[in-house]
Amino acid sequence: MLNTFLLEPGTQRLFLLDAYAGPESLTPEVDEESYADWIDRGTGAIVPFPHDDSNLDARGWYKNHRWVLSQERIGKLKKQADDESKTVFLLGTAEGEDKVWHLFDKVMTLLVDEATLRSRIESRQDNHFGKDSEEMAAILGWLESHERMYRGFGAIVIDATQPLEQVVNGVVDAAR
Repeated sequence: MLNTFLLEPGTQRLFLLDAYAGPESLTPEVDEESYADWIDRGTGAIVPFPHDDSNLDARGWYKNHRWVLSQERIGKLKKQADDESKTVFLLGTAEGEDKVWHLFDKVMTLLVDEATLRSRIESRQDNHFGKDSEEMAAILGWLESHERMYRGFGAIVIDATQPLEQVVNGVVDAAR
């Protein structure tokens, strides 16, 4: 069985590792383990994010590039899970969900309101993405369409503004 948890930016994803990690589970993250690519909107080419560019115009970057799930790599992940009889919790989000949803048994999304999202991004210490005002503007733009899109896809929606234990219980219940 292949399960995915597509979580909006700013949500604490690693608690899922504590709730589910074990030898029978794989818990890759979209961002950290390259299950998505930056795609140039004009050419369609895969391009690396310019992390070391101190003059990066973030707003311009996001206007000209899309973060898109890799159907090929996620398909390989599903095959690995099937071959090894493992459950996979793919953590993260990117465009192109509709192209890979057929690979998953369940899709869940954790939703938060703008205030919660801002607070979590501003207080996190392990990831600087979103701390820049232009990155925050892009994230809030994604948040605007997130709930509508995921509900339209039929995802299981979990209110992630609740205390962590209740969110974990909601995920555990939905994963059964």
